[in-house]
Amino acid sequence: MTTTRENPDDDQQGNNLRVFDIATGRTVQQLTGHTNLVGAVDVSPDGRYAVSGSFDNTVRVWDIAAGTGIQVGTHTNQVIGVRFTPDGYAVIAVSRGGQIMMWHANGDGLIRQFIDPAGDITSVQALALSADGSLLLTGGDESIVRLWDVATGDLLETVTIEDRAVRALGFHPDGTHFVVGSVNGSLTLWSTDGDSTGRLTGHSRAIITAEYTPDGMHVLSTSFDGTLRVWDIVSGFEVRRFDTNDEPGVTIQTADISSDGQLVLTALSDGRLRIWRLYPTLESLLAWTVANRVVTPLTDCTIREQFQLEPCDANGQPPAQNLPPLPPLNPPPQSVITLEIGRHAVINTTNGTRQFVRPAPAISITRRARWWMTGRESSCNPGRCCRRASGGGRSRRRPA
Repeated sequence: MTTTRENPDDDQQGNNLRVFDIATGRTVQQLTGHTNLVGAVDVSPDGRYAVSGSFDNTVRVWDIAAGTGIQVGTHTNQVIGVRFTPDGYAVIAVSRGGQIMMWHANGDGLIRQFIDPAGDITSVQALALSADGSLLLTGGDESIVRLWDVATGDLLETVTIEDRAVRALGFHPDGTHFVVGSVNGSLTLWSTDGDSTGRLTGHSRAIITAEYTPDGMHVLSTSFDGTLRVWDIVSGFEVRRFDTNDEPGVTIQTADISSDGQLVLTALSDGRLRIWRLYPTLESLLAWTVANRVVTPLTDCTIREQFQLEPCDANGQPPAQNLPPLPPLNPPPQSVITLEIGRHAVINTTNGTRQFVRPAPAISITRRARWWMTGRESSCNPGRCCRRASGGGRSRRRPA
């Protein structure tokens, strides 16, 4: 998760990290150590540690339960993006000065620096790591996205983005495609071979976050236009939108999606956290219906007028309800089929009569047996009614 602020606040609260209980919203831990604003946070795969990058140019790793941390790296400029590797043993950090560094998470120092052999990288504003940790994406004000080999530090591919500076990057779960969010609000889809595969249009201001949902079928994006949107990557259509435009001056600063793709956690510019449910479940819809339904009696004269029912009288009384009596319920005759196997087989039919049939020797009753009479035949299934076949004479049965 990368935190971006349009108007940074210099108070000390912005220097600290807080751990919240999602169920209660309460702060359960505060991590103190940075001397300037925290620009980025990520949590290790096992959930035990957090890594933070700060405007004090440092990278720190924290033991969440203990509330303690160590400094694992230093950059020459403000650190605005951090990621744990999938094994949790290393962290990758990027800074506004263009440095891309990989550090040991235990404090043992620098593992490698990612350097473009064609020249210096002047700015990095975003990074993304593939699910298997083998590929790294970086981008910034140069409007160039670079694809790196994490194991060697080699530059594999560069993609020039015509839509101005890069502000957000996200890998597809299979590692073969990625999404780029730009400062002008555009979202573009690319393959790791450098081919453009689509465009998502709708945001009116700079993109803050852009990432794929865990199933790889949608892209989640947030923008300084105050909206969180979900896009279908095949059609390019926007399929969900959530916004904070009903609260003047409040914008979404960052967002992160849950591992099951159902919830999104957003941080707002006024310091609040908000959780959004992307896809309502049946249980949540039923709960909402029960909590919000309103059943208005037809004795309400306004309702009667609204739905063009017979109006109330001059005293405001609804007309008397003269409902016709309900017809009596006559249950149908018993139609359960029973078989009595002995010297005879007895069938209770739907019309209440009984038919006697002598079973043939050495033929067993199966789940489906066919009984036939002279002229026509009918079949019986277990648990169903059997209509008597027309015609006279003897009846026999055979397995179906």
